[in-house]
Amino acid sequence: MTVLVLLTLASSGCASFYPVETTPEGITRNVGPGDTVRVTTRELGEVRLLVTAISDYELRGRIEGDPDDVVWLRFDRIDLLEIQRLNMRKALLGVVLPVVIGAIVICNNSDCRTDGVIDARL
Repeated sequence: MTVLVLLTLASSGCASFYPVETTPEGITRNVGPGDTVRVTTRELGEVRLLVTAISDYELRGRIEGDPDDVVWLRFDRIDLLEIQRLNMRKALLGVVLPVVIGAIVICNNSDCRTDGVIDARL
């Protein structure tokens, strides 16, 4: 039970935000529909968006937490853009390592051996 609680807590932080070059080429090359981005503009401040569409000069997305609030942002209005991607180090340390440690603890506290032909009594 403890292992499951730890896994749930640790697996929630496996993604990180990485900066994206705010030129039109950098944005269109790295961002696509379905990506989660964190955008900073002078008008809106910092906003997290789920990107729904992207063109050569603007992107459209839904503001996180409010699916009805759709925003169009021109690339020249974006001061800072970061994209959310899986962080393998966090995933390994947060998910795989606790599973291995949990298996070791469980096997040390119980009999994990299986009866094979060699251990069988006739």
